[in-house]
Amino acid sequence: MAKEKKTIDENIDIRKIENNLKIYVDDEIKKELDKSNKRLIREKNKKILYRNIIILIMCIIILFLLYLLKTVHYFDRFFIETIDTNKTEIKEEINTEEKKDEKEQLINKYKNYLDNIYVNENSIYLKDFYTGNLTIELKEYIALNSLNLETYKENEYSIIDEDTIKKSISNLFGNDEVDIKDFNYNDTDIRYINKLNSFISNKTLSNNKTNIKREIIDVSIDDYINITTVEGIVDNQNIYNIFTKEKIGKYDNNLIQNKDKLNIITYQFKDTTLVKIISK
Repeated sequence: MAKEKKTIDENIDIRKIENNLKIYVDDEIKKELDKSNKRLIREKNKKILYRNIIILIMCIIILFLLYLLKTVHYFDRFFIETIDTNKTEIKEEINTEEKKDEKEQLINKYKNYLDNIYVNENSIYLKDFYTGNLTIELKEYIALNSLNLETYKENEYSIIDEDTIKKSISNLFGNDEVDIKDFNYNDTDIRYINKLNSFISNKTLSNNKTNIKREIIDVSIDDYINITTVEGIVDNQNIYNIFTKEKIGKYDNNLIQNKDKLNIITYQFKDTTLVKIISK
């Protein structure tokens, strides 16, 4: 009996094999990627953990060092220096305010010393006054200016007795002996008459005020009472330098803001009498 041969279907589905192979490869790649990602994540987490541990250790070390420094009072000096600095600043502010108050008190106390110490801006003695050349004529001028001249008027002239002038000079300048001379009072000749022991003018006199204004900027006391002022001529609301007659600007009741361009004068008093005038 003859054996029967089995036939094998050699028709193979290539597309199906390719799909299966692709699925297999994709699955394998995915598995490898998952493994790789997990490995990377583990490595990253390890690094983060290590970093956090290092930061924690550093913080602990810093805190420990700070504690050690505190135990040896290292920071106390900075705290004390800060306190000392604050105290110094407060003291300086207090001292500044005290000095300001003290200066204002001195100004208020001595400002009246200058009430009668001035000349008219047109006086022939202007230069002598501001250069400190206290001639007898200038003293007579100031002494006369400090009197109420209305009380010495006659019909067409003024007459002032010698003793009145001498007493005024003595009060202002402390002179006991005065060599009387003729002098000029704002373009009016004042003559001394021996027979009358008096000064006579050729017309009636009136007190002639000045356009020179002054502001006291400092008062100091040593062997003298030193009153320092800033001064300038004020005319039609304009300020002028006394020496140069240069126009400085508009006058708004304040000379100090222009003191660098105006005249700085120091008056030295011994007790209540003027002994010296110093221009700067």
